Amino acid sequence: MNRKNIKKSSKTNNKDKKPNTILWIGLVVILVPCLILLYILLGTKEKAGQPVVGDRFEGELDPGITDEQLNSIREALVFENAENVEVNLISATLRITINAKDDISSDGALALANSAYDKVMEVLPVETYFTNVKDEEGKMKTKMYDIEVQVYNVLKQDNPNNISLIYFVKSKSANMSEPILNNFASPKNEEVANELLNPAPPEAE
Repeated sequence: MNRKNIKKSSKTNNKDKKPNTILWIGLVVILVPCLILLYILLGTKEKAGQPVVGDRFEGELDPGITDEQLNSIREALVFENAENVEVNLISATLRITINAKDDISSDGALALANSAYDKVMEVLPVETYFTNVKDEEGKMKTKMYDIEVQVYNVLKQDNPNNISLIYFVKSKSANMSEPILNNFASPKNEEVANELLNPAPPEAE
């Protein structure tokens, strides 16, 4: 074989190799994202159903309310005019729910709400547990708990459509300086309430 034939054959081989190289590079470019996607899918499948462990109140609620303190509150909240008392700590809010006895009056329910609130403060001082801590510049440093005391009673009258409701809520958020008391059984605006409950009949054309 002469030199011309050798050179020609060499050039032919180089031409054959070039497309193969491009093909392999293309395959690698396609496979890498596919492998990454497969890895992510497998990792997600393995973690499916597992709870996300974390605390959204990290660095806050310091000091925290303990189970022992909650038990002390339950022991303190014993009233003759209450059928049932529930104490729950949910989402940084201490909720006291009191189902009053049937013969309680509106004034009695109001006094019950105030008494329950005061007894909680004897166990958990308001300045320590229910007031945000601020720095020297007045910016919030530590977020603390909110408190909500609910006292309610529902009485059915002789007429089943007639229901007498007593519902007081005494609450304080950690941002507030003083608690507020709401009577949800009594509308704040009687006129608007009457218009909503007893709409005027449509005028005849």
